[in-house]
Amino acid sequence: MMDADLPQLSAIEATAWLKKHSYSENIPVLIYSPSSSLVDEKNAVKAGAVAIVNDPVSIDALRKMCRSCLPKVQRTMRKADYDSIAVRP
Repeated sequence: MMDADLPQLSAIEATAWLKKHSYSENIPVLIYSPSSSLVDEKNAVKAGAVAIVNDPVSIDALRKMCRSCLPKVQRTMRKADYDSIAVRP
């Protein structure tokens, strides 16, 4: 999960960079933004983000989004040979 307002580059640019590299392409990315427009959401998804989280967000909604990413994380960890690390919701 990353903040949309990063100091050097945008979260969308950072996400696109992560998705271009084989060692990070399977990491699910949630982008947090205090406010967002439909264009930002489309660009975030196009860059490879799983979701864009807007403020205010309930803890239950955030947990649900994170849990939806866990199967991807577990597959990525297995692919990278990190089976010994436990991933818990």
